Amino acid sequence: MVDKSYWSRNMHRLTLLFFFFFKFVGLATFSLNNQANLNKKNSENTMFFISSKLGILYNLFGSCLIIALSFYSIPITLYSDYIHKTIITNIIEIFLIILGCFVMISTLLFYCIFESVIIKIGNYLINTENVLRHLQQPLNRKHIFNVLFLICLFMLILFIILLITEIKNFNPGPIVLMANIVPLIFVSLLFIQYFFVLNLIYAIFVKLNCIIQNFCRSRYDDINLKVVNQTRCVFMSYSRIHLFIQIRDIYNHLCDISREVSHFYSFSILTALSFIFLVILYNSYYLFLLFVNELNFLLITNTIIWIMLPLSLLALLTSKVTKVINEIEKTGYIIHILLNCTIDRETKIELEQFSLQLLHQKVKFTANGYFTLDNTLFHSMINTVTTYMVILVQFQMGTSNQNANFCNCTQCRLS
Repeated sequence: MVDKSYWSRNMHRLTLLFFFFFKFVGLATFSLNNQANLNKKNSENTMFFISSKLGILYNLFGSCLIIALSFYSIPITLYSDYIHKTIITNIIEIFLIILGCFVMISTLLFYCIFESVIIKIGNYLINTENVLRHLQQPLNRKHIFNVLFLICLFMLILFIILLITEIKNFNPGPIVLMANIVPLIFVSLLFIQYFFVLNLIYAIFVKLNCIIQNFCRSRYDDINLKVVNQTRCVFMSYSRIHLFIQIRDIYNHLCDISREVSHFYSFSILTALSFIFLVILYNSYYLFLLFVNELNFLLITNTIIWIMLPLSLLALLTSKVTKVINEIEKTGYIIHILLNCTIDRETKIELEQFSLQLLHQKVKFTANGYFTLDNTLFHSMINTVTTYMVILVQFQMGTSNQNANFCNCTQCRLS
């Protein structure tokens, strides 16, 4: 019991740490409230989210600072000098600053306008986790937060290396450095937060599928779904039917919340994907220039990390979305087996109703309806970057040839 309460306190502190970290960057305008839930032997803190006007003012103030930062950083970046600077790199770099500022400002304002939506999503996930705990099917909070901690640690290490190599290679001023690094940090935290929400949803879907799958167990043996499908001897008592209806309601509400999550993050993720695409394209093109002109270890390391960071964020998000969708589809397979195995009419009626509801529960995670956020998006991003890289390289080679021909003609006339 002591060990359990110890882990509970640690999870509570870790939750507060992540919450205040997201709040600092403007990705949590709401406040966190604790409610003591007294039981017979121990007390447990239940957290829930409430609206906060101070958080909205904080985001509005942050938006003004970002606008001021862009006005100062664009002229400095325009006339700054660095190794292998070309007209293309300069144009893309200016556009990156503008797009990065737009991503941050639009996301901060979006969190202010739709604060009630994210509060509803967060409180529902907390309530669902509490319901599963009361049903003796708690989520593995330790695993969920360990995954989040390792991801944040990995990103932090990459950002530290990126910052060191950026200063060593380019020696930028503080304004230019902030204009370059801060948008990527903000987008990274947005992706990590979305990943965390999806990870919670995925864990709940997995737990619900496990509970539904337990209805397939025989009264005499602990057997798997394939054996049950062959024996066809599933029977539910009245209490188990009542539990099944409760699980079905939780599942339907979770599908609704998943759609709200997709809708809430859709526009912010769309703008962030545009920013990520441009970051990958710009640094891939710059990496090509480094290999063609000069092999510099620090520059190559810096450029590779600029490519690795957004690609790893995209891979994390798309893989988690794919897992959530696969887990939702798995429910239909389990219900189909249960229907084939059920022998009493009342249970079959409830299963048929659940099966009909599953036909209408189409959950998709999209970027404002333009892209589906699954593994196909990751492949499409790589293919698109490769295509535009070829265009930029051809354009650069054409420009170099024109300059060389112009110099040769000039020398001939002078001679």
